[in-house]
Amino acid sequence: MKFFISIFFILCTVWNVQAQNQTNETVAVRIEILSSHYAQTSQKLRNFMQNIECCVEEQRFSENETRIKVDLSKKDFDILDSLSQTLGTVNNRTEKRTNNNEKILEKQREETFLQQRKINYEQILGKIDSSSTSYLELWRELQSLENQLQDAENSLLRLQNPQQLYSVDLTLTDDVIVPTSSKVSFVNMPGFEYTVLRVENPLEDFSQHLYQGFSLKYILTRGKSFFGLGIYKNMDAVKGNEFSDMFMFSFGQDFYSRYLGRGNRTFLNPYTGYVIGYVYATGADRSENFAYIQPELGVELYKSRYIMLDCKAGYFMPIMKENKNLRGLMLSAAFNVVF
Repeated sequence: MKFFISIFFILCTVWNVQAQNQTNETVAVRIEILSSHYAQTSQKLRNFMQNIECCVEEQRFSENETRIKVDLSKKDFDILDSLSQTLGTVNNRTEKRTNNNEKILEKQREETFLQQRKINYEQILGKIDSSSTSYLELWRELQSLENQLQDAENSLLRLQNPQQLYSVDLTLTDDVIVPTSSKVSFVNMPGFEYTVLRVENPLEDFSQHLYQGFSLKYILTRGKSFFGLGIYKNMDAVKGNEFSDMFMFSFGQDFYSRYLGRGNRTFLNPYTGYVIGYVYATGADRSENFAYIQPELGVELYKSRYIMLDCKAGYFMPIMKENKNLRGLMLSAAFNVVF
């Protein structure tokens, strides 16, 4: 008889351990969405929250932003995950899996500690006159202790839930044309750029038909803002006193369309932008300084967290008297990598 009882307890222990290893896991999911139809998509989230039973940590609905922090079962999370794909452009999505065994043990120790404190308070209250000031103070501390104990028990129940727990933090933001936030996401992304400049109306002893060169391109923000420093040389043989070398320092910014993915795709992100800069140009017996502006249209051929390859076309417009004899089409290809 003792043998069968021992076998029974061993099997129960093994089953309990396996159950904990299989289910005691929390998946923390963070989702950030930009919506072009904020009012309708925010209402969809409201309807979702009203139709499920869950533990809500935070729920905030405002004119430009909706945020929910909620614990969900796998079934409800799958519904929310599918719904999020229809709300707008997913700007960011991360998942982090955490084994809850250590948290369960921590909560169990916390629960035991609070239960013992509660017993001690109850014993002390039983020995104090109920009309005294100290009794009232201890009674209030006991009420606070009971609330802490209730929170610890609820947390333990969630962690020991036989279903996998998804802790979701979802933010839905109105995708307006004019930004309402000054937050800037900085990056450290150096690289290089190859450029060809085709001058529309080259002038004898002033400019040539084609220039080419390389520049260092340093991307500063995800937006993206960048600095450039390069040198461009005449592609043909020097015939006279025309500009043979141009040293350029530039600053530029690129902008993504909210209707074409906001630059979040891995391949083929279109963008528009501009560049402003300074040029020091030299010839055989001449030199000149001038500024320039350059509107651009480009596409990111490939972009990941670590590298970016893009190409663009711009119209180079020097700010100088002989503008028409040096302006022209500028084609560029750039490669940048996170450092």
